[in-house]
Amino acid sequence: MRDYPLLECSSVVNVFGGDGGRSGTGPAVCDFGGLLYLFHRADESSTIHYRTSTDGRGWSDDRSLTDRTDALTDDEPVAVEFGGRLYVLFRGADDPGRLEVCSTDGWTWTPVQRIGRGESVRTSTRPSAVVFRGRLHVFFRGNRRARCSPRPPRMGASGARR
Repeated sequence: MRDYPLLECSSVVNVFGGDGGRSGTGPAVCDFGGLLYLFHRADESSTIHYRTSTDGRGWSDDRSLTDRTDALTDDEPVAVEFGGRLYVLFRGADDPGRLEVCSTDGWTWTPVQRIGRGESVRTSTRPSAVVFRGRLHVFFRGNRRARCSPRPPRMGASGARR
């Protein structure tokens, strides 16, 4: 049996520094456009916030994704880069079973859109996303089984600057 090296942290960085920021859920981190983006649900709130870093050590102050897109969630957001855009997927807060998405090209955020045609896609847990063989795959739990959507949502470009 082959031994594999364990992952080790060279240092631990407090992303929130001393600014008093807190996260209500685990973070979602994605490399996009030369920046690390860290998304999280605000503590005791449905709003989604994000921070950016050029090196993983120094982080910007929180920015509200909710103010830019009206994104609200009761769960952890998911972030993935695909086709020159950064997608943020999450379960909607007004309808916690509904799967929603917004995206940015690095400057402009799209409004929140439901995922799915006709009736929106329903999920009982947060989604998971991966780019595989040039396609964006979104996995979610629906009707007690895992589902996969092998296409990115169609999105227009409007919204506010990052």
